[in-house]
Amino acid sequence: MKTGVLTVHRAINIGAILQTFALQELLKNMGNDSYVVNYIQEKVERTDRERYDSKKRREFLFHGHLHGFLTFNQVKARVAKRRKLFDDFLRDHLQLTEACNANNIPQDFDAYVIGSDQLWNSRIFGYQDPVFWGNFTRKEGSKVFAYADSTTVADLESTSKEFLEKSLQNFDAISVREKEVADYLNATFKLPKPVELVLDPTITAGRKLWDTMRTEKCSGEKYVLVYCARPYQPKPQLVMEKAQKIADRLGCKVKELSMDTASDFIDQISNAEYVLSSSYHGIVFSLIYNRPLYALMYGDDQDRRYVNLLKLLGAEKMLLSINEEAEPQDVDYAPINERIDKMVDKSKEFLNQIR
Repeated sequence: MKTGVLTVHRAINIGAILQTFALQELLKNMGNDSYVVNYIQEKVERTDRERYDSKKRREFLFHGHLHGFLTFNQVKARVAKRRKLFDDFLRDHLQLTEACNANNIPQDFDAYVIGSDQLWNSRIFGYQDPVFWGNFTRKEGSKVFAYADSTTVADLESTSKEFLEKSLQNFDAISVREKEVADYLNATFKLPKPVELVLDPTITAGRKLWDTMRTEKCSGEKYVLVYCARPYQPKPQLVMEKAQKIADRLGCKVKELSMDTASDFIDQISNAEYVLSSSYHGIVFSLIYNRPLYALMYGDDQDRRYVNLLKLLGAEKMLLSINEEAEPQDVDYAPINERIDKMVDKSKEFLNQIR
């Protein structure tokens, strides 16, 4: 079966590109001829891939951003370098279609897999993208599946019920990452099949896939890794204080995650003595590599994705409020891995429909 993955693969975000690659590979390993639809999503292009041209430089000056104006060339070079690294990953790891927009999604697929990531969270895009709800022209007889899509009940409740009712009918089967979202959809809408709960494809794909990307640059180092990916991270000094306290107990240094490539990301997490993170995929990869972990909670909406995940896996003791004291704790990964294995099997059962 020829399958096309629809997701936010062009975001300048490490989790976004790794979940795209993982889903492509999962479908391929199940016997599908798997592609990533090169959908040029308007919001992603406007924000993650904003143009640094003369017009942008003038905007800095006109809006009083003198520092931005004076350092424009350095910022432009830094942005271009980072964007190239992401584009190199897309070129080397993804089987992409020709570029398209909402009006000309390729129609030669037997099945479209929409997922995973926060495709149904209107706060990410500022609106519900119709394409990610299956509202696009496709050939007769083709199927549409949602895999591990993420959102909140509050966001769905704020979306037009008419839009949701119509859009949900586009799907032959639906799966999501949050239990409360699955429960809400099943209770609120009449669907041909119940919405299922599955894991993010980066976990479902398994450690073996990610081991192929490791370079072991960090082997031999001993460090507590800090990865706080949220913009305008509140109280950064509290995070570093917690990390330093754990590092002192373990007799190692504190290291903030720095990455040029996906390999850097995987290397630094997989070799860490301990991880402190408020990044969903930072937490996911800590679990994949069985790293001792504190998932930092700030009491906002962004906590919920990994709070849901850790509760699902019986790993609540890894949750830590930003205002709590942090001591290194021993983690027994055996029961956690057992739950992961069961959920991986369930996730693959869902994907097995797509072939």
